[in-house]
Amino acid sequence: MASEDWQHTRRDLVAQWGIESPELDEDLDAYSILLKALEERIYELLLNNFSKLTSAVYLLDVSERRFALAMEQPTHEDRAHDLALAVMERETEKIAMRQKYAKKKLGASGELSGPSGDSRER
Repeated sequence: MASEDWQHTRRDLVAQWGIESPELDEDLDAYSILLKALEERIYELLLNNFSKLTSAVYLLDVSERRFALAMEQPTHEDRAHDLALAVMERETEKIAMRQKYAKKKLGASGELSGPSGDSRER
């Protein structure tokens, strides 16, 4: 993923999950940094505010099956890790969808396109 995509993901995670805002360094693995911060936040929610955790997972549209599989893990640490992976996967899917539809909206000339892909005057 491009650096700007990771920055967007970081902003989303900070806003939606209340994680500390980790600084992303291009030399470091942005995915690992965000995953670790998210794991810590999810672990805290597992212990202290399970209803807030379930609401956040629901709003992000993580599948119930994926949530249930994570909850079957033997420890809170393992549950937090699995849920963090699920959240990161979903965030990555959201970015891919945004990019896909942003490209569809722009025609070959860079102008906005209609639903059929025909360029329209603005």
